[in-house]
Amino acid sequence: MTISELAELLRGVCDSLDRTAAYTAAASGPLEEAKVVLLGARRVEDGWYPADLDLAIAEVGRAGELVARGRQAVIDYLTRL
Repeated sequence: MTISELAELLRGVCDSLDRTAAYTAAASGPLEEAKVVLLGARRVEDGWYPADLDLAIAEVGRAGELVARGRQAVIDYLTRL
């Protein structure tokens, strides 16, 4: 594999990570809205625990942070090629 081919492949990885970051960002809003609805309903007896959504929101946020760090690492590597 040539350096040019490697660079092109890594650019594709960056594009994929950009799309993934957009998906995680888009997921946060609906999760927050769902939490508000569940907090209003307070239907714990039916298994709806708003704290479960807190975990989901935190994990989506963490995923977004990891994607951003991974993308930056790829960009850093590309600049050294």
